[in-house]
Amino acid sequence: MATIYILQSGRTEWSDVGRFESTVGVPLTEAGAAAVREILEELRGRGIAAVYSSSEPAECQTAQIAADQLAVKRVCREELRDVDYGLWQGLLVEEVRHRYAKAYRQWREAPADGRPPGGESFAEAQERLAEVVGRIAKRHKDKSGLLVLKPIAAALLKCRLAGQDLSTIWQHVEWPAAWTAYNINGSPPEGSP
Repeated sequence: MATIYILQSGRTEWSDVGRFESTVGVPLTEAGAAAVREILEELRGRGIAAVYSSSEPAECQTAQIAADQLAVKRVCREELRDVDYGLWQGLLVEEVRHRYAKAYRQWREAPADGRPPGGESFAEAQERLAEVVGRIAKRHKDKSGLLVLKPIAAALLKCRLAGQDLSTIWQHVEWPAAWTAYNINGSPPEGSP
């Protein structure tokens, strides 16, 4: 049975100040890259066959660090991109709270129903992520794959793999970089944090 490891991408200048950065993406900070290198020590020797990410800068850099450290190939899958935040892209969280108060409140309080104006719903993003993970798991069968995702995308996938609904998403958002492992049936394998 395949094990899927989910590693959150490292921090960026935008994430450090609280900007929405889905489709534009910015590179890792030095501190973000260092945190990724440190956490990857925990993943050595776990039989990871490949590292997957989107081509967004922070995810791509995190995936390359992981591939280099684990001595495996890196594979780009655009479906692993973060949620499309639409008109919120590039704005500070405080700006969104002020300009889009009702939409932001719904997005936070009723995640299954919320949608950034001009963006993607959590349900749409979760379905996209689940489909690509299913394909990756089939490819690896008895091996493990490492997915590099932004925190919200990681939380969406964790909800799905744990069999939880979208109302639990905020319980799965972690900072700084963190990793989680799931057997393809959704149960955490032995040795998961």
